[in-house]
Amino acid sequence: MHPHVTSRGAGIPTHVFLCYALLFAGSALGQISGHPTLGDKPAGSAPEPGPARRVPFILVVPAYRNCNKLIEVWNTILGRGDDLVTCMPAPQDLRDPANIEALFRQIRKGSPGWVTPSAEMVLAGEAKRPPSARWLWYDPEPWHHTPQKEKEDPEAAAKALREYCGRHNLKLGMTPIYTPLQRNFDTQFAAKVGAYCDAYILQFQDFQKDDAQRDRMARLLRDTAEAIHKVNPNCLVGCQLGTSQRYGGLKAALAMYEATRAFAQMYTAWWEPEESEVIELLQALNNVRKAAAGATKIKPPISLWWIAAEALTSKNSAAVAASVEQWQRAGVFDAVSVGMLPPTFADLDESIALVNRLNRTAGGRLIAGMFPAGTEGWETSFNERFAERLAPLDVRFDKTRAINRTQWLEKIRNIEAPTWAYVLEQPARRPTPEEAASAVSAFVQRAKQENRQAVLWLSAMMLRDPSGTETARRIWRAAGEHVDYVVWMDLPIVSQEPGRSLEALLDVIVGLTPKDKVVIQWNHNPRLITKDPAGTLTYIATCQAKGISRFVVLAHPGLLQQEPWATFYRQLRHSP
Repeated sequence: MHPHVTSRGAGIPTHVFLCYALLFAGSALGQISGHPTLGDKPAGSAPEPGPARRVPFILVVPAYRNCNKLIEVWNTILGRGDDLVTCMPAPQDLRDPANIEALFRQIRKGSPGWVTPSAEMVLAGEAKRPPSARWLWYDPEPWHHTPQKEKEDPEAAAKALREYCGRHNLKLGMTPIYTPLQRNFDTQFAAKVGAYCDAYILQFQDFQKDDAQRDRMARLLRDTAEAIHKVNPNCLVGCQLGTSQRYGGLKAALAMYEATRAFAQMYTAWWEPEESEVIELLQALNNVRKAAAGATKIKPPISLWWIAAEALTSKNSAAVAASVEQWQRAGVFDAVSVGMLPPTFADLDESIALVNRLNRTAGGRLIAGMFPAGTEGWETSFNERFAERLAPLDVRFDKTRAINRTQWLEKIRNIEAPTWAYVLEQPARRPTPEEAASAVSAFVQRAKQENRQAVLWLSAMMLRDPSGTETARRIWRAAGEHVDYVVWMDLPIVSQEPGRSLEALLDVIVGLTPKDKVVIQWNHNPRLITKDPAGTLTYIATCQAKGISRFVVLAHPGLLQQEPWATFYRQLRHSP
């Protein structure tokens, strides 16, 4: 959206539309850099009735054409008091904002703003501020309207405009475009510029109709928001959609919205030449928000762990460590768990060294999960088929490396992780209640001797029959007093079996183990209720209704880097 192109009423080149559209997307999230709220409503005032959209929208109104229909619908149906509105000026409107002011008087919803492609014009007084304006939108682009020095150093321009806005009680927004100024999409560069901004909006309309590009831009927006918020938590970060057919039309715009709405704080859209297209978009966004209002609501989990690897070996340790380090920076998970294989599967000393190295990467928040080992014959260390399943991780079963429980417990004293877990999974045969209780008790006793937290991993498959349930009961009677947490896995699988329900299984679980110690596990198997975010939220809500709010997710590091999960888990801890 830019002014310095043609006189009012003349044809506007397509490239102008790119810039202007981007300028309009806002979010009323309270005070920003000392300025009033977007809608300039007094603190504590009741929300204004209107559409169901939670994230406000910036409406773009060109000064060079008739927009009476759009303005009427905006005023009566689509607009909200905490939205924003800005005028795309013709060249003369920058020098004389009377026409912009006339448009602002027609629009009854939204905080008004004005736009400039050049900081120099504003600072020199060549671009006149409309008296009603509450926002200044800076739109540097690779064209002649933006001075070369500003293209080379937009950070300095943003700093100067920040000072200007401070003197004039304005908020500052920036609306970078992608090519050829590719550094505008570099997150560290964005953080430097965003430090001076109240809003930072990325133009995405050119990427929304391609699935791969859309996903890439969604990740970019999320990463940009995280980078900016480290230096300026109050900066609102969002993106621009496009409604015209050259951008893929309404369908593509909504696809981009869906890909970003979990973390975008503002939206705008470029809609020329058909104003009916932006009306349809706003109506669709309203409907999306209404549907979301009826979605499953949960409380933020008390704790959230992540099983990054069922089995840690030299084959996958580097990749697991890199992923753990990445999620450490995101601050999503309270602890990370990995499985340490029995001595018949892998060299025990090497396994301990790998776990200790990862514990240092995890900042001392590692849970070392250990499968049963011993020489009684039921332990996981005798399950050759399980070892064969792990062959891609260079696991080779060797029964000559078997050691008894006492020797194994002595060896694991060298594990530095602050939390040890006994994972009662994949036994060679089902242990008797006495065998299982004895093994768990010995493990928990050793953990406490080493001043470690002790976690017990049990499977809901034990609850399929009375004998399995009795085994769980005997285990808890023998060692539960000294167990810090008990994880119940496989619930999504068992709860979907005929005649069973998650609610009923949870009732059994809290009857066996105290709910304040219970941690519920899930994964994202496509056949389970937790296959998608909606099902996972339902699963969590059901657990919370039973008083359980500690969870652990089993997910390959690569899966968590993909959408929708990359965003889902970043948002889960902040659920309303």
